[in-house]
Amino acid sequence: MKTHGYFKRFLALFLLLAVGFTAMQPADASKISKAKKERRQAQEALRVEKRLMKKITAKRKKLEKEIESVDKDLVAIMVDIQITKDDIGDKKKEIAKLAKKQTKTEQEVEDQKESIKNQVRFMYENGTREIADVVFKAKSISSLLNSVEYYNDIYDYGENLLDNYKNTLQLVTDLKEEAKSEKAELIDIKETYQEQKAELRELKQKKKVKLKNYKQQLRKAKKLSVKYRSTIRRQNKIIRKEIARIKAERRAERERLAREAEAAARAARERAAQAQAAAQAERDLAEVVTSDSGGSAEGQDIADYGCQFIGNKYVWGGTSLTNGCDCSGFVQQVYYHFGYKGCPRTSSEQRSYGREVSYSEAQPGDIICYSGHVGIYIGDDQIVNASNSKPYPEGGIKITNATYRTILSVRRVVD
Repeated sequence: MKTHGYFKRFLALFLLLAVGFTAMQPADASKISKAKKERRQAQEALRVEKRLMKKITAKRKKLEKEIESVDKDLVAIMVDIQITKDDIGDKKKEIAKLAKKQTKTEQEVEDQKESIKNQVRFMYENGTREIADVVFKAKSISSLLNSVEYYNDIYDYGENLLDNYKNTLQLVTDLKEEAKSEKAELIDIKETYQEQKAELRELKQKKKVKLKNYKQQLRKAKKLSVKYRSTIRRQNKIIRKEIARIKAERRAERERLAREAEAAARAARERAAQAQAAAQAERDLAEVVTSDSGGSAEGQDIADYGCQFIGNKYVWGGTSLTNGCDCSGFVQQVYYHFGYKGCPRTSSEQRSYGREVSYSEAQPGDIICYSGHVGIYIGDDQIVNASNSKPYPEGGIKITNATYRTILSVRRVVD
């Protein structure tokens, strides 16, 4: 028992030194933590800027396509305007030609009118004498009729010619008016094209302003990305440098602790050797006084069987030695394995199971009862139990010092 005490003191010394070393590092840990925090913030900001750049780039490309489409529409409108201008020019020439033709035809109509007037006047002034000559000089009725018909044909020819000139004049006038109407329509179309051209130019200008804004945003995002990358590299450098320094300091500290631990171990071994000698003397004396105090073989089997499940997890209310159990479930299932089906389920009920013995008489296989907890005694002041408390392992089936808490009862089930 004293030997165990020496090793416990040595272990406590080692842990105390380790805790002291850990306590020396808060400033270092704080510096690394700050660098990691700044790096994490820069990484998140960089991700935001990358998403923003991707979004802006997509919008910029879409806008560039829209501007390209507007440019194509502008080119088409300008072509249409030029074609319309050419058509208007052609119409002007056509109207000018028709105007000349109209003037010429009007003059021809006037000339024809004048010619008919002269013919009528001539025929009127000289008609009586000429008709008398025709009548008296005619050799026959047939000759007379032919002469009269001749004069009528001349008059009718003049009238028909005048009608033709008038028809031609009307046709030319109609064509001229139609050409003027077509010219007016072309001018309206040209004005519409001009309006569309102005609208497209205004739309293009707005899109160019928007595109410029996107480019500025993209440049800004790229600058910020460079800044954040620089921050990440700088913080990574700080972290690596601090980790390297801490590792070097810890390595030196471990070496120092190892030297101190080795010195303490040597001293502990010396004390342990002395304690072992004293303990052996006590055991020799105990063998003389007591012939057999090791308990029953079945009790030892129960203790050994319970130890097989060390490391399995603790589950409140559980009764599975492999998948998880609580303290009373553990004791019950171990005893069930050996045929003790009457073992109760709860720790308070197990405190009345079997018969009462004193702790000084405790043997492997006995149930050690505490307030709200139970375990199986395995000897050497230790129990195997399912516990959800510290120390390590914090939760699970493990070995614990039997006197870590106040013992309420020791129950002997196997004699």
